[in-house]
Amino acid sequence: MLQAEKILPISPVIKVRYLMQSYSIDFKKFLPILWILLAVISVAVDYYTGKAYNFPILIAIPIALATWYNGRVFGIITGIIITAGELYVISTWLYTIPYIMITLYLLVRLVLVFSFIFLIDIISRQKKELKILRGFLPICSFCKKIRDDRGSWVQLENYIDDHSEAKFSHSVCPECARQHYGEYIKS
Repeated sequence: MLQAEKILPISPVIKVRYLMQSYSIDFKKFLPILWILLAVISVAVDYYTGKAYNFPILIAIPIALATWYNGRVFGIITGIIITAGELYVISTWLYTIPYIMITLYLLVRLVLVFSFIFLIDIISRQKKELKILRGFLPICSFCKKIRDDRGSWVQLENYIDDHSEAKFSHSVCPECARQHYGEYIKS
């Protein structure tokens, strides 16, 4: 039973998030290996299905995932691995495809892959920059602390600072200035 659950019941989703965060395994370290594995699988599927069947969406998936989760560099690396694999696949069909067609195909493929990587990177950067607070925030009626996903209570300023791009600058409104520092303020 979690500490906060003694006071208020906590939903199963919050419990799962808390348990996942309590283990310090960083799965992002293993993601590049997964993208390369997906790239190899997509090239293998392309190879084994033959030249009659081509699945271009298979190359887009690992490139998009690598770019979205690990950035432009990993997207480019994954795109180069897939393009090199495609070169190998096409070279096994050399007896029916002229070299100029192979060269044009690979150039068009590289332009499309790098354009796709660039667009996915722009979208992922914009998504990371956009932090919007949504939904209901459980807030204490007295001290104005907010309960976070882990069930602990944090100051309003800290919560908003952690979950959005807003920054706080403390000052005193005229009403509070009169109430608390009235004898120091000239009328």
